[in-house]
Amino acid sequence: LFRSAEDTHTAYISCTSYFHNVVVEKAALIDKKVQFLNSNFIFGKIGQKKFEKKYFGLFICNNYKKGDILFKEGDMPSNVYFIEQGDVELCTSKNIYELQNVIEYLEQKRHSITKKKAEEVPEEKDYFFTYDKINFQEHDLRRDIIKKNKNTILLLKENEDLGLLSFYFGYPYFTTSIVNSATAKIYQIDNKYLSDMILKERIIYNDLINRVEHKLSLFHERFFNINNTIQFF
Repeated sequence: LFRSAEDTHTAYISCTSYFHNVVVEKAALIDKKVQFLNSNFIFGKIGQKKFEKKYFGLFICNNYKKGDILFKEGDMPSNVYFIEQGDVELCTSKNIYELQNVIEYLEQKRHSITKKKAEEVPEEKDYFFTYDKINFQEHDLRRDIIKKNKNTILLLKENEDLGLLSFYFGYPYFTTSIVNSATAKIYQIDNKYLSDMILKERIIYNDLINRVEHKLSLFHERFFNINNTIQFF
């Protein structure tokens, strides 16, 4: 219904046209988003229909532009991010020795966590949120010396995730993530929702472990080469 200076006009759309042009298109768009999350990360074993019905609504999709910051070095981990489109650079104020210490700490912590079968995942709701207060105090003390011009250590592209190590180990973000492409489309999920999902869907726990080990190996390869040196981008 719309009104002009002289008269009032009414526009109609048939139910059939509305269904085919609006409902079907909307369903196809949702299906595409569900497929992206369900097939590229740790959620595949849940099954697409179940994932869409129970968990897809927990994810938030945001559009970013170049220079937008997802999280800052030293912040308490709050979300895990999944890149559908665009590039994100990971930057740090740390030097190579500090970076090596962080990775060594996480690797030691990983070895201390026994690989459990899905049915052996602990029941505690805060299993993934036992944060090390000493680490956060250390990062709080560093805030005054974190430089504005940070070294870029990795460039993440489509189908990559961010924040998974901090989520799993309860460790502060040890990098700052900045959108590097002109635009980016990135999904995020609150750590508490993700933790609840893993506790309910124990079948994906081993996939989470494998993903964590993959991320650690990438950082290890980046920071521990033959000469024990690193060339920042």
